[in-house]
This record gives sequence, C-alpha cells and structure tokens, in this order.
Amino acid sequence: MVLACVVVATVGLPATGASPLEFEKRISAQSAIEGVYWRHRTWPSDNPGEKPTLGQVLPESALRAKVEDYLLKSKALESLWARPIKDEELQAEVERMAASSRAPQVLQEIFAALGDDPLLVAECLARPLVVDRLIRDAYAHDPRYHLPLQTGIRQSLARHGSVADAMRLDGEYSEADWVLGGKPPERARPLAGRRVIRMDLDSWRGRLALLQAGFQPSGATTAQSDPSVEDLPVGVFGPIQEDDGSFFVQAVLEKESARLRVAAVAVILPSYRLLKAASRNLR
Repeated sequence: MVLACVVVATVGLPATGASPLEFEKRISAQSAIEGVYWRHRTWPSDNPGEKPTLGQVLPESALRAKVEDYLLKSKALESLWARPIKDEELQAEVERMAASSRAPQVLQEIFAALGDDPLLVAECLARPLVVDRLIRDAYAHDPRYHLPLQTGIRQSLARHGSVADAMRLDGEYSEADWVLGGKPPERARPLAGRRVIRMDLDSWRGRLALLQAGFQPSGATTAQSDPSVEDLPVGVFGPIQEDDGSFFVQAVLEKESARLRVAAVAVILPSYRLLKAASRNLR
C-alpha cells in the first residue's frame, strides 16, 4: 500500500513546459479528492438521518471555489511577491506526503482516484498545500499590507502605554503565568482564568531575554546572556512584536524570581484571503 504511494510520488512531473492543466480537469480532480475524503468520514451514529452524498454537502460551486482559490493564490505569489511555485517544490510535497502520511491507505485511494497521474497529483493535491503555506508566510511578513495597522497600534500605545489602559487598546487581552520549572514545552493550564505555562531553564531564559530586550533604550546593546527578572519593569507594555498571525504587546503584571504574570494584547492580522479582492485582476 505504501509502495503504491511512493511509486506515484517518485515518478516525477512532466518536463517543464507541459501545457497548463485545464480548469475543468482541475474541477474533476478536486471532486475525486473530496470523494475519497467523504467516503472515509464517519457519520455520527446518533444522527438519525442517512449520510448525505458528497454533492449534497459540497456542490459544484464549492468545488470551483476551492480550485479558484489555490489558482488565485498561485497568481498572487507570482505577481505580488515574484514567487512562482516550482515543479520541484510540488514534487517535494508529493514525496513528503507519501513518506509521512498518517493514513497511507487514504492517500493511495486519492492517487488512484486521480488515475495515478503525477501531474494531477502534483497540481491538484500538492499545489493547494504548498501555495497556502507560502502565501501565509509572504502575506504575514509583508509591510505593505500591515504597516497601517502597525502604525495605528503604535499610536494607540503612545496614548495608552500602561496596563491600566489595556482595555482602550484594540485587540484581544489575555494573561498568563510563566513559571520556571517543567518539561519544555508543557501545555498551558488554566488557573484562576489565566494560563499557566511551565518552562525549563533554557525556555525561561529565552523568553525573558526577548521580553527584556523590548524595554531596552534605543541603541542599547542586546539583552544580557543571563537575563534577570529584576530588570523587567512592571505595568508597562513593551514594543510591538509580530508573529505569523498577529501583532502583540506584552507587559509584566507581577514578578517573582521564578514566576511572572504577563499580560498581552494581540491584534489579529487581517486574513490573507483579503488578497482576493485586491488580486482579482491577476486572473
């Protein structure tokens, strides 16, 4: 079973320059893929009705929307970020799926449903995954789309920089207890409405260093190799930080030698799907 997946994965794509895959063929391939997933979806035993057909839960318009979505993202990556998807990237994704799938029998059925055609597998199964991963990263770190939001947060912080004014900031407020002592990373547990995040020494020092660096004066040297809780101010938000999904600021509310209570306000980045509105002329 696994061997069948590997065979398809290692056949490779046709030589560069092959004619583009027709849109209707992509629709048919998407229907075949969704059909395999739907056959393996368990229908709840406590549901009195019969399991509906795929067409009842996923009409053709939805299939078309899925295909249009990954094609538009591909165009956006190429036109907005000069980042076309390469054949070898699609091939690598197929090989990754074949090597690490937790349900190889389902993957085998999908390959079979696509006629064991390497081009269909790469374009209709691998491309949506690759393009989604790449566009999330490109969009999340592109200041063209987030600079106005970041500027607004910075201006708001200038007016409301203390924790007492946290509710005046636009964003989601949360608190967590950072505790030195535990296996890295230990899942956070709720305690009195807060998360408790236990860390080993390396994780603790790493988080302290990042937190402390944000409070250093402009032009100061980087945080010391062994950061101290004593160097952290209390009740004041640090500078804006960014991850793949949000801008956020943090402040220390309480501190002890091996415990910090940390407040955070996070502003979720607008979904990269908003690129659709700005990129429709790319089709």
